[in-house]
Amino acid sequence: MLIAGSGHGRWILASAFGSMALMTALDGLVLPPGAHGWLRAAGLAPAGLFWLALGLQARRRPARTVVELQTGRDRLVRPSHTLFWIPAEYWGAVFLGGAALATLVRARGW
Repeated sequence: MLIAGSGHGRWILASAFGSMALMTALDGLVLPPGAHGWLRAAGLAPAGLFWLALGLQARRRPARTVVELQTGRDRLVRPSHTLFWIPAEYWGAVFLGGAALATLVRARGW
């Protein structure tokens, strides 16, 4: 499978799976037997907050000037963290929305 990413964007899916695995493990260890499920449903929230913060921080960072060797022209280079050409802050919003939706579905019992 081809994963097209730049910057730290190659780690976006791995962090989402890792966050969900951690929340699933904590769900079985920390909560009493009758209260299972809501922590597992909110498993994407930590990864979403992390990628939202990282993407916004990269967007705020100033561009640096690099001289191209072939043409000799100055070029502005900005840091970016993308996965499949989608910026990290958008992935963070998708993960937070997924966590909110899963928690709502879990709370309502749909």
